[in-house]
Amino acid sequence: MVYFLSAYTSIVFCASYSVQSLAWFVCFVVTVFFDLVLFEFLTELIIAMVYACRKSSEAGASVGEFLNRMKNIKSLR
Repeated sequence: MVYFLSAYTSIVFCASYSVQSLAWFVCFVVTVFFDLVLFEFLTELIIAMVYACRKSSEAGASVGEFLNRMKNIKSLR
């Protein structure tokens, strides 16, 4: 039973490795793109828009400072 399960596991692993490695690479590239390019840009854009309104409202200044602080804490991790 142990030999059968070992052989089955190794055959399934070898058969699916090429497909899984490509899927892993695609997921890794998409994740890096979303995290470093798209969401970082959107975060900076939102913070810039809030900071642009900080002179007209005190709430805009506090929200902008909070968002900027949270972005910096995220970058430190």
